[in-house]
Amino acid sequence: MRIHVNIGKLTVKLLEKYFTIEKKNIGSYAVVKRKGVRIVTDVYTIEGIGKLCVLNIKAPLGVLKCETIIISTNKKDMPLFNADWISVFSNEMQMCEFYDVQLKPYPEEKLAEFEKIKERDCDLKEYETDAHWYDNIKYPCSYSKKSKTETERFTDAFFAYLATFIRQLSEAGECDSGEKQGKINEFAEKIYSEGGPAVDFFKNAVGEEKAKDIILN
Repeated sequence: MRIHVNIGKLTVKLLEKYFTIEKKNIGSYAVVKRKGVRIVTDVYTIEGIGKLCVLNIKAPLGVLKCETIIISTNKKDMPLFNADWISVFSNEMQMCEFYDVQLKPYPEEKLAEFEKIKERDCDLKEYETDAHWYDNIKYPCSYSKKSKTETERFTDAFFAYLATFIRQLSEAGECDSGEKQGKINEFAEKIYSEGGPAVDFFKNAVGEEKAKDIILN
């Protein structure tokens, strides 16, 4: 079984092949320790594109590890891309999710590229969660799987989603950045107020004030 590859490091490495990215100084928010949980946050600007946020969360003794990447594109009219890898004891979960925050509908042929990646792992068990407010804006081509033994396939699936998204990003035309940022802000405000599994955990780990500042800014 291949060793897990950190999805944040992989994302930065692949983005650097296509775009100029710059790590931002976020001060005391970069490393937060609370209730035994260590949370490392890195934020990057992607020139001409938008922003990348990377989170690495680790509980004592490594019983829980979580890696999250979020790519928001205020200069390209593309979906918001969120991916999570979670390890709890011997269980692994891999999610690659796209959210409709565009000004115009995203082309079906581009979404179909992700659907093909999803279909490769149709034999793997779905990682099922409760219903959430954002389900109606999450594209069906999103990926959510759970396993104890499929580290290599999870890494391959994430890389395929990421590489396809970045290629589409490099091919996309520009959009009205003010309008697009408004859509992104609307999503961020709602996910902070309405919550979700990852956001709720993050709020509890770092506190309401820090979570709000990181999510909304």
